[in-house]
Amino acid sequence: MLLLTNSLSPAITSSLYLGCWQVSKARRVGASQAAWRGLGERRKLLEVSCSSSCGDGELGEQQENQIEWSVEGQVDKILGDQALMQDLNAAVERVANARRELEALEEQERQASITHNIDTANSLVAACQRDIFAAEMDLKNAEVALVRARAGMVSILGEEIFDKDLERLESAKAAGVCGMVGVLAGLPFFSLARDLNAMEMVASAAFILVSCAVFGLTYRYAVRRDLSNTQLRAGCIAAFSLVRCLAQVDAVRLFAGLPQQDVAQQLLQGCLFTGESIAIFAFAAVGLEYCFQQEIVSPFPLKQP
Repeated sequence: MLLLTNSLSPAITSSLYLGCWQVSKARRVGASQAAWRGLGERRKLLEVSCSSSCGDGELGEQQENQIEWSVEGQVDKILGDQALMQDLNAAVERVANARRELEALEEQERQASITHNIDTANSLVAACQRDIFAAEMDLKNAEVALVRARAGMVSILGEEIFDKDLERLESAKAAGVCGMVGVLAGLPFFSLARDLNAMEMVASAAFILVSCAVFGLTYRYAVRRDLSNTQLRAGCIAAFSLVRCLAQVDAVRLFAGLPQQDVAQQLLQGCLFTGESIAIFAFAAVGLEYCFQQEIVSPFPLKQP
């Protein structure tokens, strides 16, 4: 009760105390009303006895005055009690109003507390979501760093650990392997071309050597350690074959002075040359991958100890 009155406003607290006091006073008024009813009964008995006594000539004037004074005092007391009853009713009404105000205030406080709790919960949820998003980003970055570290590109701390001299050496080895394998793969095609002399065969072999060497450099940096990616490997072979074929066909047309109308012959020659290029670069890629597996040549990037 003390905690409740301390949390209320002074007006509500005073109204509650006044109501309690007036309730106790109302009890006293009820007791006085009961006494008044008993007095009325005694008055009737006195009147009856007075009438009977007056008839006999035994009751004096002094007794009658005492009875009247007693009755008038009781009447005044009853009238005062009626005013007190009115005050009591007003006090009860004020207590009821104060109670309603108290309930409304408690409801407002409860609603405010619920709203505050909801806002706090929303803030916590938003903070948790931000933390989760940040943790996911950190996890992804850590996974990328770990993959790159395992591949030999960077260390766990994110520092680059390339050894450029060793990378150049491995690239030169890859170019040499692809050049030699490409020249060996092109020898059967030289034997099929009977109209070529020795100088033309040497020139063609030199072109194949240079093309396959460049192919080896590009293949090592493009495929890296993803040797299971068939599409990437086939794409590299097809790209180099197509470029070599188009360049060779165009050179033949320009230097041999072929007529522009002989398109069918050029297309046929281009198709044959494309097949030859695909075979040469495919053998070069297979030879380089074999060297990767045998650790003769290291894929890019080099694994660090």
